[in-house]
Amino acid sequence: MNRLAATALAALAAAVAGSAALAQDAPEGRVTLAQFQARREARLTAMDTDHDGKVSKAEFTAAMQARGGRRAGMADAMFARQDLNGDGFITRDEVDKSAADMFAQMDPDHTGYVDMSQMRGMHGRR
Repeated sequence: MNRLAATALAALAAAVAGSAALAQDAPEGRVTLAQFQARREARLTAMDTDHDGKVSKAEFTAAMQARGGRRAGMADAMFARQDLNGDGFITRDEVDKSAADMFAQMDPDHTGYVDMSQMRGMHGRR
């Protein structure tokens, strides 16, 4: 398992640890839609530095730059993909919708969970 994939899975697991509401029937090493959305919502909350319930492009860009690596150079494109209504902000509803869309692409056989190979495959398609 490559380092990025292991980090992504660990982050997802940490985001849902202790949450009985999210403990669904995903086999070990796999992630459900609820878990996937919860992790993305946690990222949204962390990026929302002014605590207004939405993430501006400036907040998003600052978060991507803080994370470093190739994400910093991709902030504009990543923001545009998640700002579904084009109003200059990313809301929880937009995060949930974009996460559900991404999850559906990773889970074409509709098992209700994705594994690391499916997640890696999604990163290769973007």
